Amino acid sequence: ISIIQSRDINFKFHGRFSLPLLCDTEYVAIFDDDTMPGPRWLENCLDTSKRNNCIVGANGRTFEKGKEILNSHCFNHGDGSPVETEAEVDFVGHCWFFKTEWARNIWKDKPYSWDNGEDIHFAASCQIHQGIRCFVPQMPASDRSLWGDAENYLGHDDFATYKTNTHAGIRDGVVRYWVEKGWQPLCMRESK
Repeated sequence: ISIIQSRDINFKFHGRFSLPLLCDTEYVAIFDDDTMPGPRWLENCLDTSKRNNCIVGANGRTFEKGKEILNSHCFNHGDGSPVETEAEVDFVGHCWFFKTEWARNIWKDKPYSWDNGEDIHFAASCQIHQGIRCFVPQMPASDRSLWGDAENYLGHDDFATYKTNTHAGIRDGVVRYWVEKGWQPLCMRESK
């Protein structure tokens, strides 16, 4: 197990995906600084990733079918709530578990913005370049040891980026940018 931790440098959003390029492990996990996983979270991730050959996250989003594909038109999975059955989602966040080699995908295309949207960027670039999907694993109410974020309230302080006035607009731009580049969220794949 390799641990790379930053206490003094803020790599912001996309920068954290450069760190796996330094690892020689088969899998890597990246955690937001306000994420507190349960003790069996990594085991849960490894099982889910091996079964589905996918990126795993503590929360995920799927776009609503029949509506414009915008960040505001998403269903949440996880985010401090139980997930009784693993779910394929359009993108994951809060923490990511994936094959280390997949980190290269995020650097194949320039981001729409450096200020937000790395979760969407990573999912979209992995799908476009390698056909990799995203899943939120089972996190049952009866066993919080499997949860990716057992202390969800930590992400709701005054420093949370989702509270900035530019957050939603940037994310909508990121979504449009990636759809134009060929990303196909579930609602687009299901309608074919």
